[in-house]
Amino acid sequence: MTGVFNKAAKSTSSFQAVLPPDYQQQSGTCQRRVNIMFVQVCRYSFVLLIIYCFIWKSVRGEKIIIDTDAGGDDAVAILMMLRFEAFKPKTSSFEIIGITCTYGNTKLENVEINVLKTLTIADRKDIPVYSGVHSGIIEKFSSDNFFGEDGFGDVQFDREIIATIDRSKYAPTAIVDMVKENSGNVSIITLGPLTNLAMALTLEKNLTNHINHFYIMGGSIAGVGNSRPNVEFNFAADPISDFVVFNATREEQITLLPWETAIDTDLTKEWRREVFTNYDSPYVEFLNKVESVSLKNSRNPRWVSSDAMAAACLIEPNLITTYVAKNVDPVTFGKARGSVLVDYTERTGKLRNTKIVQKTDNKLFKKMLIRYLSCEELSC
Repeated sequence: MTGVFNKAAKSTSSFQAVLPPDYQQQSGTCQRRVNIMFVQVCRYSFVLLIIYCFIWKSVRGEKIIIDTDAGGDDAVAILMMLRFEAFKPKTSSFEIIGITCTYGNTKLENVEINVLKTLTIADRKDIPVYSGVHSGIIEKFSSDNFFGEDGFGDVQFDREIIATIDRSKYAPTAIVDMVKENSGNVSIITLGPLTNLAMALTLEKNLTNHINHFYIMGGSIAGVGNSRPNVEFNFAADPISDFVVFNATREEQITLLPWETAIDTDLTKEWRREVFTNYDSPYVEFLNKVESVSLKNSRNPRWVSSDAMAAACLIEPNLITTYVAKNVDPVTFGKARGSVLVDYTERTGKLRNTKIVQKTDNKLFKKMLIRYLSCEELSC
């Protein structure tokens, strides 16, 4: 490293050869001082770079609020985040400070109990859970029961539930309070419709100034819908709330995992069955039950766990291999209601509010699923 600095310092004296001889002699001392100062600046800059990198790594994964509609894939996502928190790197300050419940995969009452079941499996009764909205601002609640009538495979849960719902606050109010209490050090991940979040942003107009980042699973950015043509399920549930959220955020404040990216996976249902049945893990046993109905209902040979992938993007940013930053504007009326307009050519001049995840590392995703759910690498 010293050789590099010396070489760089010598290069600064190259201009001296073109100066008159008498000036060269007079400037000798000055030039030596310049060389010394140059080397010192380089060394200090190098040290500052190391400090910056350390600080960046140490603050990754701050306080987290999970907003969920608690279907089978939500359970995978929540358990992954809980396990990451339990075995987080020493440099990480990742902490789940609250879970808010919303309608979506099933009605709100089922979502509440499903969240409590998941926390019970993880032996976590310390995380506050708040109940939120029953339906969209305009849209009425509807579900195709893809994950079962209760959203969790309609199976018997034999354990005594240890977690509870905090009824002292409505979920949107709880979001506002948690964000303001952790201003500048909190991010929110949404796994269902955006109604709770939109209401929180409406209650506190400048709330986004206190939030680091939003991780959102939803939306169809290339016309491949799973609810209606061009419309994804979560965004179809409440287009007004979609619009509120995406028009309240700052430049690149949202990381969006759209439906097209979620289904672009080489994980098959066969892989999921074979791998997850080989491990003696309470998490795997639980997930095999709560996903039993969805695995039967899906005609897709691939295993699509969109919420789990969104959670994986949060806890391991390297999972995202390709993304593009563009303005995303939800559509609130007409036949395209619930879809989004992506300003790919940047004709509108609007800020790039969203990082759209385009490609993920499927091999890494598989490793993360096994790492956090199998109990092989990390103890249960």
